[in-house]
Amino acid sequence: MRRLSPTVRSTALVCALTLAASLAAAGPALDRVVVMIEASELGGNDRPFFVLEREWAVALEVLRSKRSETSPRRLLDGELGLRLLEARAERIEAEAARTDAPAAARLRQRRAEIEARVRAGLLARVGPASAVERMRTLHPSFDSALESLVQRRAGAAIGAEALDLLTVAVDEGEARELFRQGGHPFEAARFEDAREAFGDWLLVDRLGRAGQRHFDQVRRQVRVSFGTVGRRGASTP
Repeated sequence: MRRLSPTVRSTALVCALTLAASLAAAGPALDRVVVMIEASELGGNDRPFFVLEREWAVALEVLRSKRSETSPRRLLDGELGLRLLEARAERIEAEAARTDAPAAARLRQRRAEIEARVRAGLLARVGPASAVERMRTLHPSFDSALESLVQRRAGAAIGAEALDLLTVAVDEGEARELFRQGGHPFEAARFEDAREAFGDWLLVDRLGRAGQRHFDQVRRQVRVSFGTVGRRGASTP
């Protein structure tokens, strides 16, 4: 499949990172496709994967933590990699539902557990309650977009675990050392008081890195198209 040229990728990156700023002006009546992903592991050109503007914009707002040293381009790569991991999880869950009811039940329980942790981790990246309220004011669709993002991230975690790209559980000794190094929202707290919240935050951070690694592995087999598609189907590059 065709790789995006550096010019196209740079333009796409700028377009994606300006979505959050323009979202509030887009109006509540229209949600648009801003990214289309085609890959052999998704079923090729016959089964593209679409990303909607409102969810994409909220994802970028949440993931561009002020404390993050990750470049915007790597955030974008990670987001695309996570979408591919999510698609893998969907296939795993569908196969279990078809052939192994106990395994399907375990996967549903696993997903619910991860969703709870991811939700807490994403909200921790936004900031305190006042920051979350500001986000809700800025993005009226924040809550619904966040829940969609939580579900997608939980699926990506299942896909990442299947490929040994992620370990959801973190050893306490390792967590304590990472906490000591700083660069997280809990620096003013003691590890003992922030252990659970820090673990959730760390899960979201590691999941993003897993997405980046996966996209690095498969980028030559993936075609990514950026643009907008309105309700009438007219596309804009």
